[in-house]
Amino acid sequence: MELYLVRHAQTELNLEKRIAGSRIDTLLTEKGIQQTKKISERLKGENFDLILSSPLTRTRQTLKIILENQLEHNFQFDKGLIERDWGSLSGEFHKNVDFENLAVDTEKIEDFEKRIISTLEKYYNENKDSKVLVVTHSGVIRTVLNKFFPGSNLIVPNVSLTVFKFCINGNHSLILEPCDSHLN
Repeated sequence: MELYLVRHAQTELNLEKRIAGSRIDTLLTEKGIQQTKKISERLKGENFDLILSSPLTRTRQTLKIILENQLEHNFQFDKGLIERDWGSLSGEFHKNVDFENLAVDTEKIEDFEKRIISTLEKYYNENKDSKVLVVTHSGVIRTVLNKFFPGSNLIVPNVSLTVFKFCINGNHSLILEPCDSHLN
């Protein structure tokens, strides 16, 4: 299954360098809308067999603009693709968070990773030879990259595109690291 992972575009909380997570359902900024038009143009002509998206508003807005340039609209929302639940840290400035000692109500990284991987595996059997677009969040993409490509520690900018081959047997291959060259 060839996965095209797109991070949602810029939000107010991204600008403020705050944690949104799954609890704060923020909107795209005007710049974010313009960014999304550029990724939509980049993906124009790609024929996706399936399109998956987190159901949060920022990903829904990103998806809606991307779909304007897609011929087929076979898409589904899946809660397994939402951002990590940061609990009481939601809305906090990144600089004020001790990421080594998280609040007890933060979703455990193991649970977050398990949720994401099981979501991808759920779609694998029916789509193993398919091209799948996934509109999601930076935490989801970073977690996938760290799981399948350990030590990659790649930055996932807003509205970036990451492409990799997902194989249930573990034979994954990274085709495109998080790329936002379409914004230039």
